[in-house]
Amino acid sequence: MKKALLNLKKFFTHPDIMGWICSTLFMLCYLPQIIKTVQLKQVGDVSLTMWLVQLIAYSFGGCYAIWLKKRPLIYGYWGGWLVTLYFLILYWRYA
Repeated sequence: MKKALLNLKKFFTHPDIMGWICSTLFMLCYLPQIIKTVQLKQVGDVSLTMWLVQLIAYSFGGCYAIWLKKRPLIYGYWGGWLVTLYFLILYWRYA
């Protein structure tokens, strides 16, 4: 057990690996909402304000990631921005 924990520590000390995992999960976490919206063709329970603020936050985060030249963050923020933009298009389509 101790050896497994040591290997896990080595794995998670590499910041790029953590960045790619984080970026991938952030992009995937909105898929259930997108799928539900497409299936039901309604957005009545969804907060438009949250999605708009999120789009702005991803924009600033993406610019910051470019400034830092951190590829995992660049893909994560701009990928999240695209997912958010896609949802906003769905929102206006089904609202």
